[in-house]
Amino acid sequence: MTMKKSLPAGRQGFAMLLSVLMLAVIGVAISATLLSLSISSAQTTITIGEAQKAKALASLCAEKALQRVITSTSYIGTGVGGADALVCTYSVAQNDAGSDVLNASSTVGQTTRRVQIKITVPQLMVMTWQEI
Repeated sequence: MTMKKSLPAGRQGFAMLLSVLMLAVIGVAISATLLSLSISSAQTTITIGEAQKAKALASLCAEKALQRVITSTSYIGTGVGGADALVCTYSVAQNDAGSDVLNASSTVGQTTRRVQIKITVPQLMVMTWQEI
């Protein structure tokens, strides 16, 4: 007949306490990781929204600059536009004798987007329209 050795009553409680504490530590670590991931996800979502707004606003200003050049093919200068309390800026500069460069930019939050358009003058043909 074999005899089982058992821990004294105080030791059994200590082993159980250590087990519960280890499970609690693991639970807290998992919760902290999930919280961190959800915060990062929320920040990414906000940044994506800002980038989309900034791009749309920069395009709006680029179109406004194009409209100024269409109205007056000799227009060279800067301007401000915007929508919904957001502001963008644009500039029109002569690139060479037959072309102009239009630059527009917008910042929403911490995200800045820029658009550059090169056009021929006086034909007003868009050669390039790109985000820079």
